[in-house]
Amino acid sequence: MYKPMKLTINSKIQIAIFSNLVLLLSTIAVICTFADKQILRMGYSKDLIILGVTIDTLEKYLMLQVIIFLVEFFHSIIFEFANPIMYFQIFDRKHKYISEFTKLELQLYAQSLWFITSLKQGFMLLVSITQIDITICKIIYSEIAVVIVIRNLLNEKIFIKNNVPSLDLDQISVPHDLV
Repeated sequence: MYKPMKLTINSKIQIAIFSNLVLLLSTIAVICTFADKQILRMGYSKDLIILGVTIDTLEKYLMLQVIIFLVEFFHSIIFEFANPIMYFQIFDRKHKYISEFTKLELQLYAQSLWFITSLKQGFMLLVSITQIDITICKIIYSEIAVVIVIRNLLNEKIFIKNNVPSLDLDQISVPHDLV
């Protein structure tokens, strides 16, 4: 009888990352093969018009990159810190008692956060679909902020695997506030 292989959490994550990479490379190959060559241009040109502004000089292009960096950097930080709070307070069915906000405050904060985020994403979509270099830079800027946020959040956690590799987990005493 066939017995399916049991994958570890690490193996599942590695498979997911590898699969994602294959899909990304396939998408890039299709885009490079079939896309209009205008989207594959890089840098400024007289034909690069973003939200009605012609980006035809190095100064305008660099200003555009600074604006995209600021928007993406702060969007990522806001998203990574504020969204978990909103989702936990609103959508976690086990979280019944809320003491940090009134009902109206929570509704206004959540709706405001998500409305502004949607508008910003709409504008950034218009910006990022103009050229591939702008899209790539936008993604890189966002990921820089995510690295900082993830590192900050991970610094608040205790990792047993790396800190006590020679001990059996049964031998580790867990502080009472963690239980």
